[in-house]
Amino acid sequence: MKIIHTSDWHLGQSFINQSRKHEHASFLAWLIAQVQTQEVDAVIVAGDIFDTTTPPSYAREMYHQFVTQLHALNCTLVLLGGNHDSVAMLNESLPLLRALGTHMIPNSLATPAEQIVPLSNRQTGAIEAIVCAIPFLRPRDLVVAQSGEDDLSKQARFKAAITDHYANVYQAALNKRKSLGLNIPIIATGHLTAVGIQPSESERSIYVGTLENYPKEAFPPADYTALGHIHRPQVVSNSQHIYYSGSPIALSFDELGVDKRVMLVEFANTSDATHVNHEPKFTPHLRSITVPRFQPMQELEGKIEEIKAQLLTYPLANEAGTALPTWLLIKLTDANSIQNIANTIAEFAQDRHVVITKIMRIRSPQEQALRAQHHEVLTQLAPSDVFAKRLESETELSDIQKEQVNSTFNDIITKVTTGVPLDDITVYEEPLV
Repeated sequence: MKIIHTSDWHLGQSFINQSRKHEHASFLAWLIAQVQTQEVDAVIVAGDIFDTTTPPSYAREMYHQFVTQLHALNCTLVLLGGNHDSVAMLNESLPLLRALGTHMIPNSLATPAEQIVPLSNRQTGAIEAIVCAIPFLRPRDLVVAQSGEDDLSKQARFKAAITDHYANVYQAALNKRKSLGLNIPIIATGHLTAVGIQPSESERSIYVGTLENYPKEAFPPADYTALGHIHRPQVVSNSQHIYYSGSPIALSFDELGVDKRVMLVEFANTSDATHVNHEPKFTPHLRSITVPRFQPMQELEGKIEEIKAQLLTYPLANEAGTALPTWLLIKLTDANSIQNIANTIAEFAQDRHVVITKIMRIRSPQEQALRAQHHEVLTQLAPSDVFAKRLESETELSDIQKEQVNSTFNDIITKVTTGVPLDDITVYEEPLV
């Protein structure tokens, strides 16, 4: 049994006013080719199929075309709703998807059994794995709001509800496996943020508080857990069987240093160990397949003259042939601000085969430290700290006078915090003459 795990396609995304249509079309064509060459039996898309709840028509067309192409290859497709996806929009095509043998789970369904998906070998038709198809879980789908409940209680109750949902769907998978009389692996899915991951700039916060970090111990003992939402491919807390495949294209410039990939998951026909719940364990053989970069993107950093020199190394647009222009993020390190900087950089890049998507100024460590001092939050300071900072700015008081004023202030704070009346406090008064 061979399975491709992918996620976070974000079809229809506009990246700083640049369309990703070419990249997404190229990726989906590449993915179809991988299914053919690797003889893949199933593809799991772990959420965020689309970038918005109202994707452009070309994105929907790509999506439907991919579904029909995969159906023609007799490869099972499991699609899960993410936090970017519209449940209503995904539900629109459910009858069509069912007719094509595609499994769509847009949100948590009425019963755990509805989220169980058997995976068949594309050659023999035999069921060789079971998926606990769990999408992005919304609070309103799992818990009922309670009047007067504080945020911490809400978070704890919702986290418990997520864990219960996983446990119930996993139990339904065990029941399904038992009813089939088969010794086959169980795969779980999810679209959330797990503990110990490395995020990137492009992820959207989906929960609040502690729910931003779901512990790996709360996942059921599945043989492989295919996760989505985090755009950098990575393993969860060295678990070796809980993985984020990551997005297939860079969704922010800080992802450029990481190869994009899909996970190829393969299981043997027999179990090789036992889980802690005494169920048979199948150790997955994992291989990441690097996704080509379909759109050149780069960051340029330096002072204005260094940026100019770097821009002049790019080919002229009329000499680039069919190559795509490089999307650039410019990071300026000049200490002083420069007037009309956007126009200046545009002149440097004129006729070059590049697109300047964004220009930002990078402050030195010294500047960042100074800004941090000036932007201290009052709630992070004690009253004595605030008063001391105010005294520092006084230029007409001597050091002795400052000490007297500070002593009086501290005396007042002590009286206030201990509940002693202020009438007997000696207040320092500067003589008039």
